[in-house]
Amino acid sequence: MNHADKSNHYARIRRELLNIKYPFDKQQFLSYLKKSGKIREYDERQFLYSLQNARSAHPIIKINDFQLNQWLDHIEGSYRFFDGFKTLEECVKHALMPKSKYVFIRFKNQYYAEAYKGLKQLVMGKDEVHFIEDGYFKVEKTHPDNYEVKGRLRKIEIADTIYHELKMFDPDMTAYIFKSVRHDEPIEVSEMTNDYLHYYILLGIRFKDFYYSKKNIPLLKFYFSYTGNYEQLLKRKDVKSVNPFAWRVKNASGDSRPYQTVYVYQPYGGFYSIRL
Repeated sequence: MNHADKSNHYARIRRELLNIKYPFDKQQFLSYLKKSGKIREYDERQFLYSLQNARSAHPIIKINDFQLNQWLDHIEGSYRFFDGFKTLEECVKHALMPKSKYVFIRFKNQYYAEAYKGLKQLVMGKDEVHFIEDGYFKVEKTHPDNYEVKGRLRKIEIADTIYHELKMFDPDMTAYIFKSVRHDEPIEVSEMTNDYLHYYILLGIRFKDFYYSKKNIPLLKFYFSYTGNYEQLLKRKDVKSVNPFAWRVKNASGDSRPYQTVYVYQPYGGFYSIRL
């Protein structure tokens, strides 16, 4: 499929999404997932689900009918949207770093600023700014001072599930960049190249707010190619559920506390580790 055919293909899918009625229509979303190639039938009541762009040697997972429906049923209630800015100009005005270091997302006719590189992550809305600092997830009312992200990250390998979920809420969400601080005209960029796909995913992650217990921890395989860190957390007696999007855990009484994510360097690479 060449670029033009691919663009037309996704344009047709986008038009179908626009016809979906709310509240969340599970069957229409499932139809979209099948047409877009996210889900393929394997055999009776078995499906293959594509973790596109996931950092995994096996980006295809096998799921059964129960797991698929459990995931679809929980999507709508797993999001907590916070307000963005009414205009792109207003959003840019409140961004403290040079505007060329951000990607700006229009979602549901509101604008959000994002900066992302490794464990430096920031999503700025109108009254909430979500960011990572010293390995902890934090939420403030305004952009933190002296928060520096060196450039825009490109082509990260991460599962695109949340991107498709966001399309259910706004099929026409759009990303913009500024080439430099001297350019006043924003440039619309396409997620089709995958260069900016992860910025949509980061926005969705900041909207996502859901705790997973031992009963539904398998749902995390829709979002992460490796879930071992979260499974290890749930083996602790003082942890009953984990929210991998807000970086928090809850105990049996429902009290929550944050956990820290650190990068452990190894001679031939490294890995992310969770610390309570």
